[in-house]
Amino acid sequence: MALDRYAKLELAVRTAFRQHLHQKLSSAKQKIIIFPGFEIPRAGNVDLIIKPKGGIIFCMVQRSDYVAAYKHTVGQIFGIIAHCRSMPGREVREALRACQSHPDMSELKQGKIDILKVSKSFVEDVKKGAITIALVTEVPEVPQQAKELELNFFPIVKILQDLLPLPVKKKKMCEAVELHAVNINTDPPKVGLMKEAIKPLLKLAN
Repeated sequence: MALDRYAKLELAVRTAFRQHLHQKLSSAKQKIIIFPGFEIPRAGNVDLIIKPKGGIIFCMVQRSDYVAAYKHTVGQIFGIIAHCRSMPGREVREALRACQSHPDMSELKQGKIDILKVSKSFVEDVKKGAITIALVTEVPEVPQQAKELELNFFPIVKILQDLLPLPVKKKKMCEAVELHAVNINTDPPKVGLMKEAIKPLLKLAN
């Protein structure tokens, strides 16, 4: 079935960010492992990235106009952190196995993956709070959307970035909340921090 405009946009953003993380975190001997469409109960599905040296990244891909409205996005960030902590090992293994039938999995060409080993490391990383939330969107085409991100979304996320890494009852919830934007109009698409990527648009909006 042919993808609509928004599905094509999401796929382009998701693919570019996966390649960005691969180049940034992988080496010849140790590579990231990507589980597309990893389902976190009551929080939705994300790209789950297993880092070579420990730690996990939950990658949320959303359109910029959706992020600018911000309320659901902020709720999902909290939901991911809260609900991944309540996933027992069995549920983690089931979610990982379900990812193996995702259409993107064959294109990633990652070879044989030890699900049991990954599930154990997932549970340990979650307990330690070795979690990064990466929110990824496209660079907006309309200056006003960039302005809405700056006015509505960034102040809320700044609070999350400051508070979520703080320990609660001596337990760390996560390590970081990161905002990224992909310019899909460059060849290859360019991935950067959202705040930097929208600066040219903000000048046009002012």
